[in-house]
Amino acid sequence: LKVERFGDAADLSYIPLGEAGATFDLHAVDSDWQGDVRHLLTDCRVHVPHAGLLEDNTLLQALVPRGDDKLVSLLAEKLEQLGDHFSARMREAVLKYFAMRRQNSGIVLSTLRKMPLFLRANPTATERSLRSAGEPSVGSRFVPLDLSGVRYYHLYDTKHTKHKHAGNLMQLRLPGCCFLAMDSHQTGFQELYKSLGVYSVDTLTFVTETLPGKLASALGGRGSEAEANRVLEELTAWVVDEDELNRKRVADAVKKVAFVPCVDGERRPRPARDLVDADAPVAKAFAADLQHALPEPRFFQAHRKMLKGLGMRSYLRPAELKLCADRLAASVDPLSEETTKQSFWLVEALASNLLFVFNKVDPAKRKPSSDVLAAARGRVLLTTGPPTAEQLQDYVQRKASKQDAVAQPFALSTFAQTLVPACQTRAWSCFPASAHDDAARLFLRRSDDAGKVSVGPTKLSEVVQKHGSDLEKHLSFKTSVPLETMARPLANLSR
Repeated sequence: LKVERFGDAADLSYIPLGEAGATFDLHAVDSDWQGDVRHLLTDCRVHVPHAGLLEDNTLLQALVPRGDDKLVSLLAEKLEQLGDHFSARMREAVLKYFAMRRQNSGIVLSTLRKMPLFLRANPTATERSLRSAGEPSVGSRFVPLDLSGVRYYHLYDTKHTKHKHAGNLMQLRLPGCCFLAMDSHQTGFQELYKSLGVYSVDTLTFVTETLPGKLASALGGRGSEAEANRVLEELTAWVVDEDELNRKRVADAVKKVAFVPCVDGERRPRPARDLVDADAPVAKAFAADLQHALPEPRFFQAHRKMLKGLGMRSYLRPAELKLCADRLAASVDPLSEETTKQSFWLVEALASNLLFVFNKVDPAKRKPSSDVLAAARGRVLLTTGPPTAEQLQDYVQRKASKQDAVAQPFALSTFAQTLVPACQTRAWSCFPASAHDDAARLFLRRSDDAGKVSVGPTKLSEVVQKHGSDLEKHLSFKTSVPLETMARPLANLSR
């Protein structure tokens, strides 16, 4: 069989007819592509029969492969034989040729899927180590498209995003995803990739539709901590640094995904919106009781902005308020500093919840939940008074001798057994009064630029001022001294 010598069409040689299967009829290829295919065949050590040799020889026509189906099969065989010697340029040339074909048969597409021709965007750990050692592996950079359980993606940025994310996203190691680096500017490549089953999607669509389903396994699987951090850093870039519309779209897609580890390590990860900001005062005060609702400290410190962007709460839900109230109600007198702090911040949290409910426009919705009411009906409120006879006598004697009165210790009581702060100076001697605003001096102190210290208003005083009648209705929080106790000051005076 007369064939062209490799790399020189003008020079000829002869090979046995038994090797005709390792040749290809180049002249059956479109003339526009004969030059490119000739170079590719030469690189693959495939012989090309001499021009005109096959025109009238039916025997040789039957022996020498021709057509795209035979060409792709021959190239697949050569790629397997040559391994890493089948260079990146040769692999690109194969794809370029078939990308320019208007119609590719099922055999061509099926064979192409099985060939490691497709440049992967994210190198494996093995390839990273090879690169660091100065020994890059050509074969490890290219993949076929027939791996079971794997979807192949090419990502691209659009003008609708503030930052470019495709490069970083395609470096992530996500289970069941393989990212391909594609030169989308070359004619026909996108259509070829589409016909081969590659998903070409914009980055925003990928992050809102595919990434949420991969997060839990990507962060909780066997991958390294560095790989997990890369996923979280990219998610942070979307949730924190993108424009408002994109931030909202991504947050809405991810906020239900359970991937955040809790302080209680025995529980499964939870969605960010089910967790409480560990820096919230009420969360700090009841940290031991809210372990199931607090993010793991190291994770929280590293990804606080992302968690807030995904809906991490600064408030407690009704069930959590009741849990803390039950814990506080079990405290015994005299109160410790820790218990005093717990009472103050829990009552502030309850007052915030009540303000939110009572401020609603629709009267039908201005009803607190059963858990909030149950929490507020427990022994959670700091109170003082009424004083014992001995305490009252000591108070009078100190006043008479112009000495400072001894502050009465705090006690825990229910809202129903307590007067609102505005009445406490009038009824302190005959009925328990709220000491919540007194305690505020311990917890709400703040300094201005001149160094002057002041105490901010409490949420309890705000809800009393705006919705005192609602508090009386739901909690029996008293705004005036009960009639049956009005005679007590007279009795005290007569002693």
